[in-house]
Order: sequence, then structure tokens, then C-alpha cells
Amino acid sequence: MTGSALKSGLDGVVAAETRISGVDGEAGELMIAGFPVEAIAPRATFEEMVFLLWNDALPSRDELGAFSRGLASHRDLPDTAIAVLRAAAAEGVPVMDALLTAAGTLRLGAGCAGSINDPAQGPTAERPPDADASAEPFFVRIGNGAR
Repeated sequence: MTGSALKSGLDGVVAAETRISGVDGEAGELMIAGFPVEAIAPRATFEEMVFLLWNDALPSRDELGAFSRGLASHRDLPDTAIAVLRAAAAEGVPVMDALLTAAGTLRLGAGCAGSINDPAQGPTAERPPDADASAEPFFVRIGNGAR
């Protein structure tokens, strides 16, 4: 390599820029949506953090209630995903492989036509990614013999 010096490590390397978080390694600080992680992590619920990341503000009590109900209303797995997970469990498919296979069925029948790469199809309280979180415990339960 002529004319360029090798630089070891990642000092000075910016991998990505984001409005959501900030890291100051020298000060030992990690900020999430403007809050120090050590201040918000022990106090905020999952729903509060999702609301914060999607809306750039913590929710009011009424907003949190409505948002939580919206998320909960989308946690049921579609029949197709259930059938795929049951078949995978019956075949002894490893958990991650089964989840990857079933993930492609989660949008079926959910009123989410279009590409998942389309920003307009991104998650909202009306169309959250919550069914994903329901798939793993369901698969583990049926893998352990539950109906």
C-alpha cells in the first residue's frame, strides 16, 4: 500500500449515524433518545421505550394505555404461522430455523400488503412487529408437547 498508512482499531471510525442513540466512549455514556441509558432502562417499560423510539417522546398515561392496547391487539399469530410452527416442531426443526420460516407468514392476513422494505409499511401502533415476539414462546410450548 503506497501512500496510505494502516490504522489499527476503530478509533475515529463512524460506522453509522442515528438520531436514536449516542455513544461517548471516553465519558462512558450511552444515550437512547436523549436519555442516559442508566437512567431510563430501570424505569421504562417495553411499551414506553417503543413509544419513545417511534415518537421521539415518552408517552402520557393516556397515550401509553392506547399504545399498549394497540400493540396487544396484534400479538396473536396468524393461522398460517401456527401451522408452520406446528409442522416445524413435529419435525424437530431448531428454534431459530422454525422462527425464520414462520416469520415470512406473519404478514399474511394482517392487512399489510406491500413490501416490508417500504417505509410506509413500517411498524406503527396499528401495525406493530409484536407477532414476532409471540412466535418463539408458542414454538417452545408446542415443542414441549403443548397443544
